[in-house]
Amino acid sequence: MKNTFTRASILLGCILAALSPAAFGNHRSGDFALPEIIRTGDFNGDGILDLLVNVSGFDHIAMFQGDGQGNFTLKRQFETDTLPKGLVVGDVDNDGDTDFLVTNNNGPARLFLNQVGNRNHWVGLRVVGKSGRDMLGAVVEIVVGENNTLRRRVKSDGSFLSGNDPRVLVGLGGATRVKAVRVRWLGGAVEEWKGVLVDRYTTLKEGTAH
Repeated sequence: MKNTFTRASILLGCILAALSPAAFGNHRSGDFALPEIIRTGDFNGDGILDLLVNVSGFDHIAMFQGDGQGNFTLKRQFETDTLPKGLVVGDVDNDGDTDFLVTNNNGPARLFLNQVGNRNHWVGLRVVGKSGRDMLGAVVEIVVGENNTLRRRVKSDGSFLSGNDPRVLVGLGGATRVKAVRVRWLGGAVEEWKGVLVDRYTTLKEGTAH
């Protein structure tokens, strides 16, 4: 079963990222450092988690593309004006792909809008409890097809003085629909929704599945 929510894959990717001099050399000073903040997100809409890495004291953000097998390849570096301190991800413009925002030490924040990740179909979900609040910590399973279930955790935890978009956003790669969406609530109950539409955001509320 395809599982893009495994601690082993993310941990291995972080190790590979930390060992990449091309990504973490300061282009101004020639120094080398290890990453301070690592965010995950599906930046190209293929259903596989990628890595976005911020190195404290350095002048760029590095993006690594995942292959779903625990391997990550450096794809691009984004220059920042000064020293990045905070790094958060989310769909800022609600167009179905993951953007990111960098806060800089003694400088302006920089917003990087993703213009390519929504070329594939996608599913956006806001997962809320009975009170209507975001159910942080719940696990969402998107059943795309046989042997293809994507898992994501509802989370907003971010980096220094910042928080991520709590909505779940999943690219579907070559798929055009999903068979079902399951939510594993914090109390242990599991609910399943069928007929969740693609290319839009849907709110899933605890206790409302049929």
